[in-house]
Amino acid sequence: MTYQTVITNYGEQLIANAIANNQPVLFKTMAIGDGNGKPVQPTQVQTALVNEVYRTENASIYVDNKKPTQAIFEILVPEDVGEFWVREFGLFDDKNNLVAVANCPDSYKSIKKAGSGKVQIYRMVLEISSSDAVELIINDNAVYLTREAFDNFKSDLNNPDGFKMVGQCESIEQLRTIEPTEDNQRILVRGYYAGSNIGGGEFYADINDKKTVDNDGTIIVTTGNNRWIKLIDGVVKFSDFGVKAGKAVVNQTTAKINAAFKFAYDYKISKVINDIPGDYYLSNFMLIGDNLEFENVDGVKYLRAGHTAMMYNGLSITPASSAEKRARNITIRGGVFDSNATEYWSAVNFMSLGYIDGLHIDGVTFVNCIRNHAIDMSACSNVLVENCKFLGFSAEKTTKYGTAPDKAEDRSYAEAIQIDDNQVGTFSGGQLKGDPNTNITIRNNLFSGNYDDTTGLFSGGYGCAIGGHYAARSGKHHKNITIDNNIITDCGYAGIRPFLWDDVKITNNTFVNNRRNVYIWWLTSTETAQSDAGKNYHISGNDFGDVVAEQITTQIFGNEYKEGFAKVDSVIITDNKFGNTEWEGALIKLQGANNVIVSSNLFDDAKRFIDVDYCSHVTITGNAGNTLSNEFFASKNNTYQQFIGKTEHVLISNNIAQQSAGGVLYLHKMQNVNVLNNTFTNIANTHNTHAIRAIEVSELYVDNNIIMLVQSAVDANVRALEVAADCTNINIGGIITNSTEIYRSSAPDLNGINFGIANIKKSQINSLTVGANSSTARNLAVNGSAIISGGLTVGDNAAQGKISFFTAGYAQAQTPANTDKSQKLATTEWVRNFSSSEKVLWLGSSTNAVSIDVKQQAGVVYIVYDVRGFEKFDSFVIGSANNAVIGQLEYGGENADRPYNSLIRITVSGTTLTMTPEGGTPPTIKKVILIGA
Repeated sequence: MTYQTVITNYGEQLIANAIANNQPVLFKTMAIGDGNGKPVQPTQVQTALVNEVYRTENASIYVDNKKPTQAIFEILVPEDVGEFWVREFGLFDDKNNLVAVANCPDSYKSIKKAGSGKVQIYRMVLEISSSDAVELIINDNAVYLTREAFDNFKSDLNNPDGFKMVGQCESIEQLRTIEPTEDNQRILVRGYYAGSNIGGGEFYADINDKKTVDNDGTIIVTTGNNRWIKLIDGVVKFSDFGVKAGKAVVNQTTAKINAAFKFAYDYKISKVINDIPGDYYLSNFMLIGDNLEFENVDGVKYLRAGHTAMMYNGLSITPASSAEKRARNITIRGGVFDSNATEYWSAVNFMSLGYIDGLHIDGVTFVNCIRNHAIDMSACSNVLVENCKFLGFSAEKTTKYGTAPDKAEDRSYAEAIQIDDNQVGTFSGGQLKGDPNTNITIRNNLFSGNYDDTTGLFSGGYGCAIGGHYAARSGKHHKNITIDNNIITDCGYAGIRPFLWDDVKITNNTFVNNRRNVYIWWLTSTETAQSDAGKNYHISGNDFGDVVAEQITTQIFGNEYKEGFAKVDSVIITDNKFGNTEWEGALIKLQGANNVIVSSNLFDDAKRFIDVDYCSHVTITGNAGNTLSNEFFASKNNTYQQFIGKTEHVLISNNIAQQSAGGVLYLHKMQNVNVLNNTFTNIANTHNTHAIRAIEVSELYVDNNIIMLVQSAVDANVRALEVAADCTNINIGGIITNSTEIYRSSAPDLNGINFGIANIKKSQINSLTVGANSSTARNLAVNGSAIISGGLTVGDNAAQGKISFFTAGYAQAQTPANTDKSQKLATTEWVRNFSSSEKVLWLGSSTNAVSIDVKQQAGVVYIVYDVRGFEKFDSFVIGSANNAVIGQLEYGGENADRPYNSLIRITVSGTTLTMTPEGGTPPTIKKVILIGA
């Protein structure tokens, strides 16, 4: 068998025409075949292979430089093509016509999955009279050279900048030695450092730029003062600038990092990534700009290598920055910030951030903060801090690792997140102007000690997890702050410490082992124009664990205040669960607050539930709990001796407290206090003082409460209510108690209940006594007229009891003799009867006022009236009816907020009686009747 290449008849004609017309043949593809299982002898008359098995574009064509009449064609068959025999192959032009055909010894093309797959080259050598007749149509994605050109190319590579010939070089250092030959020339850098494939990329030449400074990463200046600029696809990586982890490169780390941020800021590239895990030592700030997302891959940690803060948005803060000219949109995601306390013991701010609109910090871990803050935030708006960990804090100035150079001694209050209003010179860079923060959300974070600490200094948490203090205050208030679903533990001062905050939501957080949990405070005295007191606090759904001091406090800080100081306004504390306190104070301590609602909270085993001092318009309702060492509620108003103040307008209602060992309510220096519908059971008092104590209280109203004492308190004659002589305008209603003496009042103007408009139905009185048992004047009076005189006992076997209707002597009921053991009211007789005559004073139908001259000032008047189709009647005594109201009170609608009242107001002037319908649904007066005319 002869192995050869044969030009077909079609091929001979094609090549002859090409030479004659000086137009090269365009060779496009080559095919291989298996000869249909038999060896093949090529012929000129062939127009196709015997059995084609694979066809592909020509990979290369070149002319043999030693024999110019020979053209060599090659194809590549990839490793995943095969499982056939090769015995023939053919060369085709751009019209897919067979130009030449060749045979070859049998060879088997395997594939990769068979275990011996490889790329196979098949070559055809074609003898022609002129190589000018040959041209290759090639794949647009590949470049092919002649052998001669390739040899010349290899020679050029030996030049100093020869790597430009292949568009590739080893490193940034080598790139500086390569001079571009044309504008926009491209070159590929394998890696930032020689021998590395990290940090490289594609650069293009800008030979017209002679000024841009080399930034040692994305802009490289050659020795000939030409510029290579890196192509960036929307992301700047630390590896682009050769940023390395480790102490060995500490002198260049911060500079390279800041070069990356500066390039992103100047060229408006929105994302920077630290793409290589490791420990990075910072000798100074990382300076970031705005419109930036900064992301750290897992395993990235930053440690200080100097007495400095660690991050500052200094590229975007300028002297022109203001609340109206903030930086925009900064996101910091991932990474660990560590103070490196064992090497650098000094105060640290991990992040100092100011004048940013749209700040997002997500998933960052802050470890071992010293004396300052993880995040010091000033003049920012639309902020979200989430999924972060704040682990470990030390306020110590001097330790075995050194002495912090700052001047302040006590830093026990320092916050993990400080919501600040720094002024010029008080913040890193000194560019702030005392503007407040607005729209802050802090959620799903962990604030705690560092339980993996090995120094013994960081097992505790921050002074405060979130808050502010008065280091540099302008008096402007931070607004719209939401703190939600965080875990806050081990805080040495307070979990949350608001200062100059308005419109605050503290919701669904878990507090564990803090000194205090929420500490709202302010400084400014009355004379200061801009008050520090905040407003609109909503504290709900939190789990307040055990604390040392108070769970929630509002406090006037200092003791130089006079009457009329500003109060924190509108505080709602609802649906929280409280643990215990170590000290003798209350779970909730409210001082200087106005418009307060404390409702639906649960507590167990506490010293006292709530203290209220110098407050106004306070509602304590629907709270429940067990085991109090002292009172449920105390208002003493005696903290500031030189300050004349009181608590006023207080409603204590529908609360439940069990096992209170110190009484239930202590009321001192108060005005307008209402105690209604509470249930206090198992009440003891180790000092044998009384359940409710009122001292210097005016306008006290107590009604419908249950106060049940433990037996030892009953035996000690503990009263349900004790009212001191300095109290005024005291109204005492129903008290259900087992106390032997329900109340004692030394107040000069003790009153019963003024029911107003009351509707009492189906009432049963098992035992009613009017007057003290030893008193001879036992009268029950209405509007000054006695309706019961001489005492009354119903259902008791006492002697000489009688009942009189309207005026003493009109009717009486004699009590049975002592020998009669019945419990019935017996021997009733009319002493004086009213006239039985009835006089119709008016008859008709009117929803307007009806006036009648009854011509007398005694008697009973009945009014028949219609309410929404239902006929009703009510009566009243003429002499006591002026400005009285009869009818019914009713509210309806989806929220029970639509009044359907149907009332008739009675006014009496002399003998003229006027009845005026009023209310949401005024009744229709039908008939007016006088009895006893």
